[in-house]
Amino acid sequence: MQINIVTMLTTSPEIWWSPTTLEFQQIHARGGTDWTTINLVDADGLAGQGEITSTQLSGSVAAITARLANRLRGQRIASDDHVMQILGVTPEACEENQKLATAVSALRCAVADALAQRAQLPLAQYLRLTHDHEGELPDRVQLYANINRSLLPDDQGPVDRGPDDFAEMAVEAVNNGFTTIKCAPFDECQAPFDSTGLPHCAEAGLERVQTIREAVGPDITIFVDCHSRFDR
Repeated sequence: MQINIVTMLTTSPEIWWSPTTLEFQQIHARGGTDWTTINLVDADGLAGQGEITSTQLSGSVAAITARLANRLRGQRIASDDHVMQILGVTPEACEENQKLATAVSALRCAVADALAQRAQLPLAQYLRLTHDHEGELPDRVQLYANINRSLLPDDQGPVDRGPDDFAEMAVEAVNNGFTTIKCAPFDECQAPFDSTGLPHCAEAGLERVQTIREAVGPDITIFVDCHSRFDR
């Protein structure tokens, strides 16, 4: 059955998709954070979804996305890789331009989503088949709890981000069944630094991590996101 699907996806002229409309949606997450998604929709109402959330850049990314989506309108798109060819965009150009990369990524995601629906496949299976990923397809993935999001300013203003506040949110995540937690504790740091070695400003972040570990115990995995605040 899988071989037949692969043949259909790679050789059949029927597996293509042609978007006609671009829609934007915005979800208010917390404080100054909004999540922005797109729908590419065809003439039959089939929609593929992507995301262009890029913090303060989302507005300008939306304009780029709209301009690029116009080039896709009416095209017979056979794969998410085909999007790059139609747009005339290279990987190197995306590496040099974050806004462009975000827009192209959203459009590729939307096209892949729509093509998976056309093929009547889960998106994960469609991507594995079309990109030659071998092996067994897992039926579940492990989630982690991003406790940093709940410690950012909310609609009422700033919130406390001391070590005990991080630990409290970590314990709440564990109590909700998460075995992996991610935090971004280095608020006080911003590269570049004047001297080598561990900067003094990192001590507060390390204290937050230590307090989390003491609160959740040794069996919980902790991811530490440095958010490009260090230079090595």
